[in-house]
Amino acid sequence: MNYFAIAFGAVLGALSRYGIFIFLGEKLVALPLRTLVVNILGCFVVGLVAEYFALRHNVPIYVKLFFITGFLGSFTTFSTFAMDAGIMIQKNAIIATVMYAAISVIGGVLVYFGGIGLMRFLLR
Repeated sequence: MNYFAIAFGAVLGALSRYGIFIFLGEKLVALPLRTLVVNILGCFVVGLVAEYFALRHNVPIYVKLFFITGFLGSFTTFSTFAMDAGIMIQKNAIIATVMYAAISVIGGVLVYFGGIGLMRFLLR
């Protein structure tokens, strides 16, 4: 059951990421906007979901695996972040690369804690 939950979540996560990529299109901006949006959104949602599971102890393990390991693990994309940053470095866009990395990492951690805070507020 756990493997099926992860696999099903992964399929839905990958399709959701692809849908957002299509929705956002190829915008001509200095930063890889699509990857940034997906990863920041994923960090926020994992904060929400992880905190919900932490506060609700009766959630079955396959549900946790579906959402966190399957869906969000497939939805967010560190490898695409690394590839985008590598391409930017190869194009000598060093300042944009540093901005992209900083926004991705610092922003991701901040919105993760924002998701935790929002879930704590909602479950009071």
